[in-house]
Amino acid sequence: MIRQLAVVVPAEEVELVSDRLWGLGVLGIEEFDGTSNRTGGPSGTVCLVATPDDGDVDRLLAAVPGYPVSVVEIDDATWDGFLDAWRAAAEPVRAGSRVVLWPAWLAPPDSAEPADLVVRLDPGRAFGSGSHPTTRLAVAALERHLVDAGIDDRPGPALGPRPVVDVGCGSGVLTVVAALLGARPVTAVDTDPAAIEATQENAAANGVGELVEIGHGSTELVPSASTGPIDSTGSTDSTAGSIDSTDSTAGSIDSTGSTGSIGSTGSTGSSAGPIVVANLTAGLVCELVPELARIAGTDGRLLLTGILDERAGDVATALERHGWQVAEEHHDDGWVLLDAVVRPAG
Repeated sequence: MIRQLAVVVPAEEVELVSDRLWGLGVLGIEEFDGTSNRTGGPSGTVCLVATPDDGDVDRLLAAVPGYPVSVVEIDDATWDGFLDAWRAAAEPVRAGSRVVLWPAWLAPPDSAEPADLVVRLDPGRAFGSGSHPTTRLAVAALERHLVDAGIDDRPGPALGPRPVVDVGCGSGVLTVVAALLGARPVTAVDTDPAAIEATQENAAANGVGELVEIGHGSTELVPSASTGPIDSTGSTDSTAGSIDSTDSTAGSIDSTGSTGSIGSTGSTGSSAGPIVVANLTAGLVCELVPELARIAGTDGRLLLTGILDERAGDVATALERHGWQVAEEHHDDGWVLLDAVVRPAG
């Protein structure tokens, strides 16, 4: 059985409570009319049904003090049906000026613009269908930093190899896009085993399986920007895609971040440092700023999203406390991406 937490909140607080729940770790959140027979809440309310990623409903209660709550149990078959129900309505999504995120179960496009980069994506049981505004924001940001604008703002050639680290890779959409746009090396980490599997499969399906390095864990798996040499080809062994954090042999990420481990983000011949992209939640991003900054180094860049507009100030403050500043803000449907760099001395 799958246990879920149902909480009834005022309509104007849906985003706030949802952000809290995502920050604690959930597989998904459904929204229902709070006045329906299912919930029986007062007018002007919404019922949020959240599924904890570890099955521990009690852990989510900390996010919803003072709200009416109940525990819902559904069988595994019903849960699988819920996970797959959205597929019938899935459509291709254009992100940035040239990337098209294409659901892998749909027929390939009959035609595409010459400059289009079609990325076939199947998230499986991982987060990241490609349709969320934060995904669009992150893809567009990667495109800005990895591809020359060309003539009349049309995308031109790749700017050369630049390391990219995708923290909380989910389905691997940003990992795959970065690799296809020419980033080298590309490293992805996630604490969800389903995300590791989905990222491996999506990287292979898009022809970049041997160019990405994937670790089950978080930032502790990724060395600092100044650590160790890099293989500028970005290649890995033939089983690419997986990093065993317990394996100390070459070709693995050592959880201590030791010199020479896969995912090292040192010099690649490009003057620009690593790009660290994190599509998480505002709370998680604030918590991880010191680690994200360590990975990016002084010449790197942080692309931070999964942040509601009203939480942008919190993240900007966390960045400032650690010597970083927001260089650009990009907004989409109530969500923001913060493009951050090290604050100049003085």
